[in-house]
Amino acid sequence: MDVSLAIEALKEILHASGAFQVTTFECYRELPGGGAQRIIVEVFDAGRGARSGERYSCRAHTEDGKSQALGSPADSIETALAAVHWFDLDK
Repeated sequence: MDVSLAIEALKEILHASGAFQVTTFECYRELPGGGAQRIIVEVFDAGRGARSGERYSCRAHTEDGKSQALGSPADSIETALAAVHWFDLDK
């Protein structure tokens, strides 16, 4: 399946201003005081037709949903992941 074609079709059919494919990852983050924290990371892909600098964005949250971290959109997954404010998960 061509994700970008599907996104553009959904936007046209639904008259939507935006559509994304969402890929979810489960990670275990080591805590400074010991132990681990389960983190859910969602990577949003707006497809090849996205505006420059806005194809990928990320959201992460703790398993219990009490803390979340967001970042700025970017042209690459690596840059979008690096832009997440991971320290917000410690709040």
